[in-house]
Amino acid sequence: MKLKSILLTGAVCVSGTLMAQTYDWRPDTMGTGLGYIEDSYFHLDEGEVKNVSNSDWDLAIPGSGNGFRYVVATNNFGTGLNGKLYKLPRPAADFGADMTADTAGLTPLNNEPEYWDGGAFGDTWGYYNIDDHSINGDTVFAYINANGAYQVLIQKYKATTDPAGRQWTIKVANLDGTDTGTYYIEPHEEGYSDEHFFFFNLEDREYFSREPKVGQWHLLATKYGDVYGGMEGVFGITGVLTGPTVSIAAVSPLVPDDADYEDVEGYNDTVRNIIGGNFKVLNYETFKWELIDSLSYFIQALEGDDQAGDIWQVYFDYFPEGTSGTDVKIGLQIRKVYEAPATGIQQQNELISNFVLAPNPASGSVNLLIDARQSIDNAVITLVDISGRTVAQYHKNINSGFQNLVMDISRLNTGMYMVHVQAEGFQMTEKLIVK
Repeated sequence: MKLKSILLTGAVCVSGTLMAQTYDWRPDTMGTGLGYIEDSYFHLDEGEVKNVSNSDWDLAIPGSGNGFRYVVATNNFGTGLNGKLYKLPRPAADFGADMTADTAGLTPLNNEPEYWDGGAFGDTWGYYNIDDHSINGDTVFAYINANGAYQVLIQKYKATTDPAGRQWTIKVANLDGTDTGTYYIEPHEEGYSDEHFFFFNLEDREYFSREPKVGQWHLLATKYGDVYGGMEGVFGITGVLTGPTVSIAAVSPLVPDDADYEDVEGYNDTVRNIIGGNFKVLNYETFKWELIDSLSYFIQALEGDDQAGDIWQVYFDYFPEGTSGTDVKIGLQIRKVYEAPATGIQQQNELISNFVLAPNPASGSVNLLIDARQSIDNAVITLVDISGRTVAQYHKNINSGFQNLVMDISRLNTGMYMVHVQAEGFQMTEKLIVK
């Protein structure tokens, strides 16, 4: 089965036929504040659900979902911050030494614009311990922005299938080695286990919640780093990112009223910047933003979202021509094109309490960790590449309890894959990055 079919049928058609009903277009706005100083979290039915400063955080740390989400992001483009992260040629044992001269000649690291789990710290901040399923930091990083210069050591992440057992240990100091501190953070205890990220402010040494719960937002209008116009480098872009519980398909060139979901061949649930800043272009003669009137998006709520199975169509109809001294609001038109039945669209996985891949990203082999409530016969494990091609398939009998299935991925090319586990009564999918 092609990936696009897995995504569409797995997330939408579990219980049978969708309720085909197209609503009228509804206008709405996403506010980014005077000079793009705010983030707007947006729900496609309810509108803007949260509006927060985009410069009050430095690190975004995984809080929910897969216990082996361990890639930390940085706030490089929040208003006025100009943040830069450097991987220093220093082992963990050097934490607390004066490192003010160590960034010379180094290239800053950026978040990957396409992926929520493509944070600037990458997958090289530590090593994986298979015995206790922890990531142990072995490298010191420097993070420098308008508020200060810091050294950061992610000392340990304890990963478990049970969210209550997960813990981060993070050490922070000024770049010259002064004012050291160690912070032990248990996302579940702090109330972050239902949020995709929690956030850390290095100047205040505080960690906090700033985003809605997972499944309660679909779009984020924000300022982030991305490529633009074929130019070399990463630029600060004001754009719209899709949330981690939706998939999206862009339809162009076709006016929105003529676009039909039935013509969409596949939805992408991994790339967050398909909208990005692509709904607008800069006119280099007038230096004003112009909208693309033949572009719209179908957005589908996936398992884990409060409205799993529903599909909306969205297009953008307003962006300020000039932003100096302007309270920026991005205008969009929304209509629901499918509403899932009230029951059965999202089956609860009564057989599996958790399913994670570790390490992830991985090379050579990857551990598929399953916590099964009861034995499952003839489960099918399928690896699918981003083109929808099946690259490997296994048939396994899964015993009840916690177990580790090792998959050989040594022959796979680097890139993104989907691991689909399916048997009678359940199906689950996780993203795998092969490095």
